[in-house]
Amino acid sequence: MRRELEQTLRNRNKAAVMQKLYQANPIDVPNALLESQIRDMQIEAMRRAGAKDVSQAPPREPLVEPARRRVALGLLFNHVIRRENLVLDPQPRERAVGRNGGRIRRCRRNEARLSAKPRRHAPGGESRTRGPGRGLDSRPC
Repeated sequence: MRRELEQTLRNRNKAAVMQKLYQANPIDVPNALLESQIRDMQIEAMRRAGAKDVSQAPPREPLVEPARRRVALGLLFNHVIRRENLVLDPQPRERAVGRNGGRIRRCRRNEARLSAKPRRHAPGGESRTRGPGRGLDSRPC
């Protein structure tokens, strides 16, 4: 529960910083990048909804401003990275993977157990699969 609270607070702070950055740096977004981002957002929405037909794509109008914001923030971050000659430090990622490694292994182990073939039990050889929660690690993934 504490981890979820920390994650929620981090996400809220990140969103606030991004909004302030976007508002403080108005830039013209190239139409090609904007259209590409709108198309990507439509495709992602279709994928989440399980839609396969292009006619089921969400309308483009509600996506224009979020797409403009994404493109503008991407351009701003790229500009800062180039101007400041920033280079990715692999250490924080390695620490994050180490911190979450046990959780990742636990999730993979649970997935393997859930997708395992039925096991044979007891005399008579009746086949049973594991019921929900049996043999699974109940900690969140």
